[in-house]
Parts: sequence; structure tokens; C-alpha cells
Amino acid sequence: MDNLERKPNHELESFTEKIVEAIPEAIEMSEMFGSPSPIDPSSLGITNFRTMDDMTSHEKLAVVHGIYRAFDLSPKTIKQQLVRKYKTPHEETGDTLTVSVYRTNQDVFLQEVVYPQDGQKRFFVGPDENI
Repeated sequence: MDNLERKPNHELESFTEKIVEAIPEAIEMSEMFGSPSPIDPSSLGITNFRTMDDMTSHEKLAVVHGIYRAFDLSPKTIKQQLVRKYKTPHEETGDTLTVSVYRTNQDVFLQEVVYPQDGQKRFFVGPDENI
């Protein structure tokens, strides 16, 4: 996050803004289906079928920065919003995923999933229920 803030880049900032602007749609989807919805550029319709795995490290930082900004969080404040942690099996690999659930400034929760094989994070938004 700090690297992104230290290296201003119009393209990455524009990408971050698109994430922030798309969050309300992700919240709407989670409310419609009653379950947490993924927050990534592909799910939000921002990129052409690119997943987090296809992105550069700077693009991934821009996504996280946008998610945090949309929910008025930061790397320094997010830990204070922790509601709970749980573990769940990955459906495809059987690996155990660690999930942290955070309060947000809206009537939804942010879930941060950490994948053990690469340490990458993925995010979901919606009710406080296991994914």
C-alpha cells in the first residue's frame, strides 16, 4: 500500500477509483443473494476477465487500496475492525484458507481470505457468514 502511495501513477489511481466506484454494486449483489460476494476487478466488471492472479503486484496493491478506501479502512486501522477469524477448506484444492472478517463503515462485512499456497489475499463483501 505505501509503495502505491509513494509512486503516484495516473493509471493505477484511475484503476483504484474504479474499484471504489464498483463496491456499491458488490454490496448490492451480496444483499440480493444473501451471501458474501467477491470483490475483484473481474467480478466487478472492471477488467476483461482478468483475475487477481493475472495482475501485477502494483495492480493488486491498487485493488486493496481501493477496497480499503471504499470502506474507510487502512492497513493501520483494519486490525481494530476485526470481528473474527475462521478457517475453511478451499473447494478445489482442499487447502485450508484463513479468513478474517472486518466491520466496515457500511452495513456489511469485509472478508479477507488468505490463500496458503501463495499468501495472496482475496476479498468478499456481505453478511458475516462463512464463505
